[in-house]
Amino acid sequence: MERVAALQSLPRPAVVHRPTLDENLTWRRPAPGWIKINFDASVRRSIAAFGLVARDEDVKVLAATTLAPVMMQSAGLSEALCLRWATWLSIDLGFRTVCFETDSLQLFPWWRRRSRGHSYLDLIISDCRSLSFSFKNMDVSCVRRSGNSAADFLA
Repeated sequence: MERVAALQSLPRPAVVHRPTLDENLTWRRPAPGWIKINFDASVRRSIAAFGLVARDEDVKVLAATTLAPVMMQSAGLSEALCLRWATWLSIDLGFRTVCFETDSLQLFPWWRRRSRGHSYLDLIISDCRSLSFSFKNMDVSCVRRSGNSAADFLA
């Protein structure tokens, strides 16, 4: 109970929700002071694999990793779990100003929604929103697959 009260008293991080798909076809460097984290999930024969690449404004790779195999049937659920994994990893690495990028046209609208349901996707997105308190600034955007190719390759 004390932990919940302590979390509620923390200042809210600046969370940006971009309304549309980024039309840029290639990867773009993050703004100064930001770390861009591209992540992606891939599902084949009920096995999901996750990929993540974190880069700074100088395009220096700060982290690149994969996680596999995870038994999964739904691509949307895999992408949501990948976002939660990327969020935890970013917290563990000490990143404080982050821009998460996905190419999932299914996940991004779920992230933007304000209503809360009781589906697995809603619960995972709710976890990610709770974890966002660990960041000073957090941005989630959707880019074309060609702008997310490094994470796509790792997945």
